[in-house]
Order: sequence, then C-alpha cells, then structure tokens
Amino acid sequence: MRHVNWFAGLVVVLICAGGLNAQGTDVQRLDRALRQAEQHYQMLTNPSLSLGERALLDYGGLAEFSFAAIDDANQATHILRQTDVQLFGRLNIDDAHEFFGRLRFNYQDFNDGDSFDGRGDELERPLGDRYWYRFDLRRAVEATEGRRIDDNITLTVGRQYIAWGNELALSLPLYAATGTVELGGFEMQWLAGFTPGHGVVDFDSSRPNFDRDTKRGFFGGKFTCNALDDHHPYAYVLHQRDYNDESTVLVLTLSQTPLITRNIPTAYQYDSTYIGFGSDGVLLPRLAYSAEFVYETGDSMSTSLEPGATIPVIKGQHLETIDAWAGKVELAYLVPDDNQTRLEGEVLFASGDPDRDLSTSNTFGGNAPGTTDRAFNGFGFAKTGLSFAAPISNLLLFRASASTFPLRDQKLFRNLQIGIDLLWFNKFDGYAPINEPTTNDRYLGFETDLFAAWRVTSDVALNLRYGVFFPGAGIAADHDPRHFVFAGVSYSF
Repeated sequence: MRHVNWFAGLVVVLICAGGLNAQGTDVQRLDRALRQAEQHYQMLTNPSLSLGERALLDYGGLAEFSFAAIDDANQATHILRQTDVQLFGRLNIDDAHEFFGRLRFNYQDFNDGDSFDGRGDELERPLGDRYWYRFDLRRAVEATEGRRIDDNITLTVGRQYIAWGNELALSLPLYAATGTVELGGFEMQWLAGFTPGHGVVDFDSSRPNFDRDTKRGFFGGKFTCNALDDHHPYAYVLHQRDYNDESTVLVLTLSQTPLITRNIPTAYQYDSTYIGFGSDGVLLPRLAYSAEFVYETGDSMSTSLEPGATIPVIKGQHLETIDAWAGKVELAYLVPDDNQTRLEGEVLFASGDPDRDLSTSNTFGGNAPGTTDRAFNGFGFAKTGLSFAAPISNLLLFRASASTFPLRDQKLFRNLQIGIDLLWFNKFDGYAPINEPTTNDRYLGFETDLFAAWRVTSDVALNLRYGVFFPGAGIAADHDPRHFVFAGVSYSF
C-alpha cells in the first residue's frame, strides 16, 4: 500500500449481503478476540459382558454468562452480553468406538447500535455444533482379543474441530472425515472436509455473507515421525478449494456534494495450497518448543477496484498466482516451583503484498491485476491480542507471557491462575496493507493482556480478561488506546 491517504477522503458505504471493510474487519476481530478469551481449561473386556455393560455413557452441560466490551478502530465501544448453554453426550464402547454430540445455545445481546454486523441481537447457529464417531483399531483388538498391536488405524467422521499442524493453515470446525495410520515410529494423517453453513467467519470480509455462509473444502495429508524421543518432526500438504462461487455489485459512495456513487462488480475466487514443515518436542528438561513454516501457493482473484482510484478496475479481474509464507516459533518453560509457573516466548510472521491497496485479505481493494499475490491468508488461529486481534497476514509479532497459580497453599484460591501477555506488533512489509488504514511505518503498536481464571468449586468457574492496545506509527487512525474487557462465569452440570 504505497499510498494510503487517498482513502481517508472517502466515506465508504458498501451495500451488499455481508457488509465489509471496517464493519467486516470488526466482525473478524471480535471472533478472534472471543476465541482467545473463551479458552477453558484399559483393561481387557470380558466377552461375557453385554453391550450395555461394556459401554460408558457420559453426559452433562455447561451454562455460561459473559460480558464483553471492545473498542473498534474508531474508538467506539461495543457492549456484548452472551448467554451460552452447552449440552453434551458421549458414548464409549470398549474404548474403541466413541460417539459424541453437543448442542450449543449461544445468544448474543448487544447494546442498541453496537452489533458489528448490523443484525442486532440473535441466537447463533448452528445448535448442533459437534457430533462425530471415532474408531480405534488398536483398542478394538485389545478389547476383543486381549493383545496389543504395535501399529494402529483410527477414523473420525462428523462435525469436528480440526487443528492442522501448528494451526497456521487450518483451525476450524468442519464436516470432515479424518484418520491416522501408525506404522512403527511413523504416523500418516489424512483429512477431507468442508466448512459448515454456519459457524465459520471467512478471512475475506468483502465477500457476501462471509460470516454466516462459507463454502470451502479442505483436503490434506500429514506425515509425522514419532521415532525420536524428544522431537516430533512433521510435514504436510493441505489444499483448500473455494466453493463460494458468487459475485456481487458493491456500491461505493464518495463524500462529495452532491454524493456520487460507483457500482463495482466483484467476483470472488481463492484456491490455495499450504505446504508445511514443523516440529515440536523438548529441548531441555522443562523447556518445550514448537516450530512451523508454511509456504502458500494457488490462485486468488484480483481486486475489482482500480488501485488508488474509485472506479472499477480497468484491466478487469483475473486469477493471479499466490506466492506467500508464514511461520511460528514458540518456547515454553515450566518453572520448578509449587505454583506451576509457566513462561512463554513466541515469534509469528506472515508475508504481505505491497500490490494490495486496501486490505491484506479481501478481494475488494486486494491484489492488483497482473501481479503475484504475496499476502499469506490461511484459516488458522494464533494469540494475536485480545484488543488488536490481528489477522495472520502481513504480520511480524513478538509475544512474551507468564502465568502462575499464586495461592496454591490457600484452599479457596488454590485453583486461581493469573497471567500476562505482552505483544509487539509490526507489519512484515511496511508498504503492504493490513485490514485497516496504515502508513508505511512498520510499527503497529504494543498490547498488554491480563487474565485471571478461577475455578471456585468443581462446578463454578470465573474467567476475566483485559487487553489494551497502544497504536504505533503504522496505524493511520486515532492513536488513543483500544480496550477489551471480558468477564464470564460458568456452571458445569
């Protein structure tokens, strides 16, 4: 984004099914922030037993009420109250066959005018958010024949949460079939899945219905070496196919007198392949590590808006080659004390594209026609701040964190954990955009996140999160601090 100030003179009103730019970015930011804030904490079968005697049925639920306040890029505070009720059931037979299902009733209650997507209060869909069947061959043989086999095959089918590798390329709920084949010290994993109709927020917020109707397929294989005691290297290939296949006409309204509008016909297509290499394990006693590098290739649709202008792109939209990359290295040290103190350090980076004009991830205002798309855009998840909640694209992030149970000798507070995250944000490419207006300065800002998680009893837990982001020279908007507040209480039954 070599010239950023032209956009400041426009008031952009994009009238389409999903909304985009600032509104879409805020929806994505809220989704990433809430995902971080809501993180929670055989023997041989007797052949004479009946199925009912061999089966284990487990069921229960969770009721949670939470409050969140988040500042957007324009310093407007949005207030959200959530009521979340989850009911689950699990049937396990011989430790070899497992059936799981969960219903979730999540109602979002915004203050008037505070909804990010303009739809106001609503009950989130779907209600059935997890249901799957899992088979384990090794445990089946143990249960029926009384012997243990060295190799193994597992299969899981249904609506499940998939975290691929180190979660840079994929971390989503999918309708999927997954499986593993273990041979000696090696493991081969495969995946074939599709995004559900609801429950996935897409990375391209300029696409119609990006936050409630995403159609993408994922197909991949992963190879892991488990023959080493302290290290587990792996490699994978993951292909993503875009089945959204829609187009729309975006309406651009200029802040002039009289108002002038531009119709911007826009088509969408983003097919990507991720080739990843990584490893996790132990470097020293109490010092664990994980590392991953991902190369992205494929094809992406170029922008529909003429770069640096307010008219439809003159050359028309074309599929252009993707040439991007991302990586993450994380260290975790468990301090030898009675408080389970944990220290972490992380470096996260993802490439950007200076030919993109307004956004590192959207089609509208994205990659210029006739140029390679160098912006990394995956479907993963990482800790990128509660308040800033940056996407994993054109990003260079340094994170340091510490957590501890400070009152382990006090009965009431023995399960109280507190912690802090310190995050330093930079653009990977100073001339490339992120998903809000920036200058060519690479420094985006600094954030401090605090948390306290307290299991008061076996059934009741409290969760408090606070984040404050201090914008740097790279942010073109208001440089006042942005705050995020989250408080939740949950009851398990």
